[in-house]
Amino acid sequence: MTEDTKQTPSPILGELKNSAEESAERLETTASRTGEVVAETTREVVTGTTRTVETASDYTLELLGITVDTRTLIANSAEFAVKAVLAIIIFYVGKWIGKHIVNLAKRAMVRSSVDGTAVSFLGNLLYGVMLAAVIWHP
Repeated sequence: MTEDTKQTPSPILGELKNSAEESAERLETTASRTGEVVAETTREVVTGTTRTVETASDYTLELLGITVDTRTLIANSAEFAVKAVLAIIIFYVGKWIGKHIVNLAKRAMVRSSVDGTAVSFLGNLLYGVMLAAVIWHP
């Protein structure tokens, strides 16, 4: 190779570079448009599916002679779900606290030289009372 060919780029390489840049720009534009179309199509599908499910469930309930507004049902079930999650959290926290209180009581009974069988029985009884208090909490 001569030095002339190394220093001056060939016109073909320049054209290839320009073509590659144009292709990259077209790909970016196409990708952007595709993303917008996919997002819009997804919104339409979700909206259509929701309407179809609501209509089908209302129709089914109507056939059964039950009149229920699906939106009210969804709102009520969301409220119920929140209450159920809170109840589960309260149960497990109460159970954990009860277990620690029972362990403190058992240690105190052992230090007081209470019989092992009585410690076990009273500990289980106290734990049952603690669980009942957690479950029947107003």
